[in-house]
Amino acid sequence: MAFRRPSRNAPAADTYVDEDLDVDLGDDEIEDDEAPRRPARRSDITRPAGRRSSRESTRPAGRSGAARGWDAVRRAKSTKKDFQENLKIGDDEILIHFLEDEPYAVYRQHWIQEAEGRKSFSCLEEDCPLCERLGDRPSARVLFNVAEMTAGGPVVRTWSMGVRLAEKIETLGSKARTSPIDRLDLYWAVSKSGKGTSTEYNLEPIRAESEADLEDWGVGEPLTAEELEDLRSQAAGPDAVRWDSREDLEELADELS
Repeated sequence: MAFRRPSRNAPAADTYVDEDLDVDLGDDEIEDDEAPRRPARRSDITRPAGRRSSRESTRPAGRSGAARGWDAVRRAKSTKKDFQENLKIGDDEILIHFLEDEPYAVYRQHWIQEAEGRKSFSCLEEDCPLCERLGDRPSARVLFNVAEMTAGGPVVRTWSMGVRLAEKIETLGSKARTSPIDRLDLYWAVSKSGKGTSTEYNLEPIRAESEADLEDWGVGEPLTAEELEDLRSQAAGPDAVRWDSREDLEELADELS
């Protein structure tokens, strides 16, 4: 459920146009239902030299995808899933809380048209088959862990965005009033309008120290330090991001070239 921004004495929101998109797609439209893709080091778009791409989850090496017995049931229940749902942003403002003051993964992504529709694939950067053979231009994706504040409680999400929005958030994180961006009493009202290169995002900092500060949002009391730490323990890391192997990308390039 989305909640509209409080109308009382709200400061001016920060607005920007997302120019990272090369096609008529919003940042969170097609990839909303997909797992995050290939990871890179935080605040670094370039993949470390010599790193072999492999499309796999965080499952330990040598372990099969299925297991036998009741112990496996208990492990499945207690094990955190490899990826979390992406944050969906629309015209109506939603309230979020950053769980970290920096992105947890950065990577480049191709969007390729196939018979069943457009699909995303990770970019190898060095001699990438989709770059070199198909001439497709990848776009950078930056992933943040956030908690979406809802009437049913906070829900951990991945906010996938382009570099320009990420740089805007970095700038906000350097200002005294909004630093750090994951400060306990600091929430953010976010919304977007438009599509593709005309997409505009609004980010408005909201300071909340009591339930009265959030009453117009219908989300209850502000997070306690203990609750915030619990949410952070559920956050994704770089290893949760899946990537495509060179062999898969070569095969795809063969089919499309």
